[in-house]
Amino acid sequence: MKLFQQLLIAPAALGLIAPVAATANELNINEGKTSDVVAEDLYAGQFDDFETTTKLSGKVVFNVGAINLDDDVAGADMGDKLTSGYVVQYNIKTSFTGEDKLYTRLKAGDMANTPWENTAYNTHLKDAHNSTNAIQVDKIWYEFPVGQFKVWAGPRIENSSMVASKPSIYKPLLKSFDLGGNGPVYGSSTSPGFGVAWVQPTESKSDFRWEVATNYAASGGDDSTRGILTDESQGKWLSKVGYGSPRMQVSLAYAQNICRSDTTCRDWAANSSSTQGGTTTGDSRGLGLRGYWKPEETGIVPSIQVGLDQMDVDNTTTGTETEKQSMWMAGLTWKDAFQDGNKLAAAVMSPTIASSIRGGADDGAKSGLQWEVYYDVSINDGMTVTPAIFGAQDISDGAATGHDDYLGAVVKTTFKF
Repeated sequence: MKLFQQLLIAPAALGLIAPVAATANELNINEGKTSDVVAEDLYAGQFDDFETTTKLSGKVVFNVGAINLDDDVAGADMGDKLTSGYVVQYNIKTSFTGEDKLYTRLKAGDMANTPWENTAYNTHLKDAHNSTNAIQVDKIWYEFPVGQFKVWAGPRIENSSMVASKPSIYKPLLKSFDLGGNGPVYGSSTSPGFGVAWVQPTESKSDFRWEVATNYAASGGDDSTRGILTDESQGKWLSKVGYGSPRMQVSLAYAQNICRSDTTCRDWAANSSSTQGGTTTGDSRGLGLRGYWKPEETGIVPSIQVGLDQMDVDNTTTGTETEKQSMWMAGLTWKDAFQDGNKLAAAVMSPTIASSIRGGADDGAKSGLQWEVYYDVSINDGMTVTPAIFGAQDISDGAATGHDDYLGAVVKTTFKF
């Protein structure tokens, strides 16, 4: 299957890379920013009578680090050996009308046997991927306007990609801090999906405005035995209402996580799990509150990001089961810290826990704590070196039998083009 997938991907990738290489000296590259890498000559006559514009950007990430896990119970020991990994990512954006976008993301990585792809203890890096060095189509969808609405549809998309604006301005090191807390509300999987969003028209993009979005993704939508919008496919409805500006925003999201009728529910908070405390066998629904604020000028006062999730679970069997889930997160970012172009960031969170358990000895699971601190050093416009430390107290691998502490450190080098 992998060979067949690579045979499909390779000609498409070569077809895109070849014209870029042929006109490399004509690319408009301005200060190395990814949004400025534009293949201007890719539009003429390549899609019949349509004029198209294709933009190619990407990044390469190297990382090296280690984690010391204080494993109090028998479980997955990540060890404390120094390990390295890489990720290569290419973003291809094509517009046929100037207002639409066909988005394709290609990725490759080698992090299978490292802590950087591990979700058990939330050590999964935001910039992590494992494909055993093979190029894969990681994301692909099409978005287009319908009046004042934006519409998304595609075979590989996440719910969080189909909202009018991101709920968080905090740029995380670990994936569990993504989206203001990658918990059960915003947590999702790459699946077939569709969505629509509306943003209140204003005279300036800096004005305060309302936004509304709703979307659906089905993790079994690419399986003919499960399908889309069925009880057999674990689907997710996500709706978000927000008010604010690029400097500050408050938003409220509603998520309905749908279980398969013949299996245990998927863990929508896979990258933000302290412990579930019991099985989850029914649909869940709840709210995610997010808020952020940026100062007008960089300085001592940081940007602030907060997030909170609360979920109710409808279990279908008896026994020790989760009834309620909760998660919170807070992050700070100082731009131009110590030197122009550099960035200091820190965040703390209580990963998703079963705050109420039916049939358990305790009223709720033990709440763990996770944190990270990193410093972006801008070498030039296209290269950043990021030393970071992170850790957790009383965090679990998902089992209710024990809790562990760990301390980790990593140095990440990012090349953007």
